[in-house]
Amino acid sequence: MKRLKLIALLILFPLALAAFGIWEHQRATEEINELAELSLNLKEDIPQLRAMSERSKMTMVTLGGEKMAVMIALDRLETLASGLATAQAIASVRPFLAKAVIGLGLLTALLGAAALLGTQIAGSMARRSRDELLRVFSLGRRLLPYVLVSHIAMIATAMAAAVIYEVLAMWYVGKMSSGDFKGMLFTGFIAIGCLWTVGQVVKQLKLMRGMFQPSPMDVLGRVVTEAQAPGLWSQVRAIADKLGALPPQHIVVGMIDGFYVTVADVAVAPAGVTLQGRTLHVPLIPLALMDRAEASAVIGHELGHFAGADTDYTMRFLPIYDGVGRSLDGVYAAICESDWLQEYLMKPAFLFGLFFMESFDHAVNHWSREREMAADAAGVQVAGHGAAGAALVRISSSASHVDDSLSSVLHKPAAAPDDLLLHVVNEVATKPLTMPPELLAESLPHPSDSHPTTLARISALNLPVDAIVRAGTRPVDPADALATLDGYFADALALRNQLGADLKARAVATEHETVEFLQTHAQAVQGECRIHEGAKVRGIVITITGLVFLAVGIFLTTSHLWVAGFSPTDKQIQLFIWSGAGLSAIALLFIARGWKFIVNTDRPALIMTPDTIWFSNSKAPLPIAQLSDFSLIHGQGFFIRFELEPDAPLPTFNKREFGMPGARLFKKKRMIQLAMNKVSIDGKAVAAPALLEAVAGYFNAGQARKALQEFK
Repeated sequence: MKRLKLIALLILFPLALAAFGIWEHQRATEEINELAELSLNLKEDIPQLRAMSERSKMTMVTLGGEKMAVMIALDRLETLASGLATAQAIASVRPFLAKAVIGLGLLTALLGAAALLGTQIAGSMARRSRDELLRVFSLGRRLLPYVLVSHIAMIATAMAAAVIYEVLAMWYVGKMSSGDFKGMLFTGFIAIGCLWTVGQVVKQLKLMRGMFQPSPMDVLGRVVTEAQAPGLWSQVRAIADKLGALPPQHIVVGMIDGFYVTVADVAVAPAGVTLQGRTLHVPLIPLALMDRAEASAVIGHELGHFAGADTDYTMRFLPIYDGVGRSLDGVYAAICESDWLQEYLMKPAFLFGLFFMESFDHAVNHWSREREMAADAAGVQVAGHGAAGAALVRISSSASHVDDSLSSVLHKPAAAPDDLLLHVVNEVATKPLTMPPELLAESLPHPSDSHPTTLARISALNLPVDAIVRAGTRPVDPADALATLDGYFADALALRNQLGADLKARAVATEHETVEFLQTHAQAVQGECRIHEGAKVRGIVITITGLVFLAVGIFLTTSHLWVAGFSPTDKQIQLFIWSGAGLSAIALLFIARGWKFIVNTDRPALIMTPDTIWFSNSKAPLPIAQLSDFSLIHGQGFFIRFELEPDAPLPTFNKREFGMPGARLFKKKRMIQLAMNKVSIDGKAVAAPALLEAVAGYFNAGQARKALQEFK
């Protein structure tokens, strides 16, 4: 679907514009020929009329099929002749404008096709080698911003030329009215708007270039020096020396995320520093759960990306690729918050940015899988096959327990313990570590790569899976975990508390933002919203119309009985009776429908409060907290549908009153539906968008109040 949109935006629309330019050129050529022919005719006709007027001013002539005095005809032709030069001058410009529309449209379509095809070819070339991937990706990210800006600018210029052409096409020979000039002025403003768009899109070049420029990686953690982590730094340097790899220039220790290396800029919070160069990220909790051999295997795996043929790929390509992905996320957020013009200008570029990245996904995933296997070999070289396999299982099997424990304690961050790591390790120690088949089929999380599955990586080590799983799922001993950290850091307790405090502060800030967001929605509506079927004015109009039809129907049915002088045949009588009866039946339907709208004006079909909804046939108000979603379908009437939470009890309803809309429960789908022909709120008819906004406001308020209860 994304590709079809891009083809339509980048190729089909410019081609349609070029076709419009061809039509304009044909019209311009025809008008130039017509004006030339008119000029020749005037040169012949005006002298003849002058000669005739000198002989007799009362001579009658025929001009354009109209018979008139020769002096009047002469005056009309002279008026045409006086404006002919201006019209010919204006007409002579229009072919050039049409050619500009044609040329820019074709050039823009060609540029769009080249960009799409070039990106597709580049994605295929990137699968040949990592060097080729780096080359074509780097070239593409540099060229694409200028290609996209040029495309949008040329489209806007072509549209401006087409509109200016139409402005000039409004000029005709003879006296023009004020309405003609107003039309030209209005169309001229449209042309100016198109040209202004060209200027605006050039201003967007910086933002478009930013779409394809790397942005820093945000990390929550602490940068540790050799004095703060002598054991860790010593082990890391020893591993780098053994592998012949470049050692990291920085080590960042965090509480969350996994082990990884990067040469992208790293923005470390809460310190607010940005690191440049080679950075190794070490998660504290997984580090505590592994022995030194397993940790060496994992660190050796990461430093393997700084060794051999992988170094160039890791240091040059991945930072650019990952940064472009983060930049696209930022641009999307900016588009969501921008005005309509910026959104209009940036949306095609953003879609193309996504297409550009997706074109390289296959190649990136291919080389990522290969480099991960090579990095695993580096981990084996450092610590042996058994430690490398056990480390994979250890991280995978403990990850869910660690995440559950952190999520549970950070649900109330203000009450979380100071030594967050010890709390998590103690909880994990109470749970057995397991490695079910579905977990073996997963890959370890990583901020930049698509890792192979854990099973594939263990199988590549040529070791029995069962033995590796048993080693990696051994019980967790909190005392051993703390002793392990003490061997890495000069003051492990202080570091644990700092990281725990950082994580709690982040959770508190996130909770505060979430609560503010929910409170905004919870307080967005007040009181009740009463939704009715129909409105009184509409009902009165329909009822009166029905009464008129009924009167006509009765007249047709009985006219043969009492209208004086009216003697129809039997067939005519039958025709009048059947016609009158049919019209009367229709009239009764109108009257019933109109009366229903009048009566239901003051009887709500649905009442919504910030906490509940109530239908006309409800036995009790239904809490919005028991609803999971809602939808509005507008076709032959309005259908409001509410979906129930899986664990919510099924509501019960009274029988719907005749002519009164009420709720209908679909038990299997766990859905409630309210159908109405027309809708009014507070007696005023509303369209679908207004109804959707009203229902959404109360539904979101109820959901927000439900969510706020969890923070109390």
